[in-house]
Amino acid sequence: MTTTRRRRTPSRGERFKRAVLERFELDPAELELLDEAAATLDLIERLEDPRELRLQRDVLRRLVAALNLEGGETSSEVRAKARRAARARWARVVPGPWEGPADG
Repeated sequence: MTTTRRRRTPSRGERFKRAVLERFELDPAELELLDEAAATLDLIERLEDPRELRLQRDVLRRLVAALNLEGGETSSEVRAKARRAARARWARVVPGPWEGPADG
């Protein structure tokens, strides 16, 4: 007799997390936010009380906003771009007239 295992359908939170990780590279703090958002999505799926549902949806909105996924860049990507821009600016700095040759 052959037994077939049914594959468990991933939860809404798991699907959300997988989709985000396929598109973005997150730092450890962002991964924590993503885990919380995924858990909140799963909780929302189980809730029946309209008041609690509304509260948890608000929590989810705040978590997703903190991840900054709507703009297409996570905060770590924004920080990396800012660092590159600052390095480029400082690499172009030329001595001003007050920075003449050193007297020796």
